[in-house]
Amino acid sequence: GYALFFSGASIQTNAMHTFTNKYALIEFLVKPQVLGGVVFSYVRSANASSTIPSMQQPVCAPEDIPTAPEGTTSVRLERTFAGAVEATLKLSFGATIANTNLAITAGVWNHISIAYSKSTGVLTVFVMDASGRTDADTLVFEGGTEIFGPQGTLAFGDFL
Repeated sequence: GYALFFSGASIQTNAMHTFTNKYALIEFLVKPQVLGGVVFSYVRSANASSTIPSMQQPVCAPEDIPTAPEGTTSVRLERTFAGAVEATLKLSFGATIANTNLAITAGVWNHISIAYSKSTGVLTVFVMDASGRTDADTLVFEGGTEIFGPQGTLAFGDFL
């Protein structure tokens, strides 16, 4: 098989005209060399013709999902859905960061699946470890029906 190794680099799509009308399933394998860092992000663009600058926080770097300074609101954070690996998988949407309590192990392949329902905003997250053990968690973010809005960009290895 093939794999991408991110070391200070990332990949991202062009703006997607629509992601889903009903349901979406995103699956990928991640083998972090160390824990900490953003694995993926999806950001809805306010202007379809604009480019969204990267925050350059590669996967497995010591950085975590960024947060807005106390008492402020970040427009970028309001539109970004992201996942980061620490000892557990963390997901964020807007200013909310949720710990799934799903264990991620460094140095081995972890299979991550995220099932999304646009009508309800429900995310069901599955993590399968190297031994085949699967755990799941269900999350609902405020405004979650807009997580995969149109004109968005999907990136792996970066927080957009």
